[in-house]
Amino acid sequence: AMMATPSATQYDSFASAYDNLNEFSVYNAHYERPAMLDLASRAIDDIIKQQNTATATTTATTTIGKIKINLSILELGCGAGHLLSPLLTKCLDRRDHDDVDDVDRVEYHGVDASSEMIKIAQQRLHTFIHPRIPSTNNASLTLSSSSSSSSPLQFHLHQLDLNDPHSLDVFPSSSFDLVISSLTLHYILDWHAVFASLARIIRPGGRVLLSTHHPAFDVHLVSFGDASFPSKEYSSSSSSSSSSSSPSSSSSSSPSYMDTSRASQVWSCSGGEPVQFYRRPLGAMT
Repeated sequence: AMMATPSATQYDSFASAYDNLNEFSVYNAHYERPAMLDLASRAIDDIIKQQNTATATTTATTTIGKIKINLSILELGCGAGHLLSPLLTKCLDRRDHDDVDDVDRVEYHGVDASSEMIKIAQQRLHTFIHPRIPSTNNASLTLSSSSSSSSPLQFHLHQLDLNDPHSLDVFPSSSFDLVISSLTLHYILDWHAVFASLARIIRPGGRVLLSTHHPAFDVHLVSFGDASFPSKEYSSSSSSSSSSSSPSSSSSSSPSYMDTSRASQVWSCSGGEPVQFYRRPLGAMT
């Protein structure tokens, strides 16, 4: 039988606690997030150079030595918005460079399944926007799938469950220069549907940056050799596994290291509730 996908609302009950943990934790704040932001920074530079090189070869009136910025960014699993501020700062601060003529358009779309995470991301966006953009006429923030605003700076947040294979159908083809997804893929069962959507919505020459758990990172969460899987839960606050009332697998065979398996873990911020996700071998990721 097909594994049940993690609940789209599982973060809602501890969104604020997770936001605080994510902000300062060693793993998120000092390891994974800086790595993704470094990759994103280099990708944005490459995209801007690529766009302006193409413009220079097709437009006789392009000002020599000056570049324009026209970027559309999609973040899958934006959560509480910890990536969006440094990501957008990277785009907007380019205005201060001597070689930049203007920011024609920066459009950011953040997607997350949790309504409570979206609320925190919205607050973080407001905090980011107001000090940097004096006139609200120059920027728009929406909580819908609409991109009809004529503002040069647009910020959109969408509550979408990526385990729905049609969730990204709201976006037109070839609509994004950069797609970034930080520690989100392990919540998604069907990667094929997501990757097919990404291939459709990324523009030619665009970049897709993804991060997820290494299978060795979660190996202790899977009860190998235990036919009651996935009824075992692992608590990060305890060195031992304990039984829970979660429904057990309908299969009589236990998972192996090479299987894609459902795992769960109780976090210090999750109020005792197990957070569910998937553990994949490297062969299933490539």
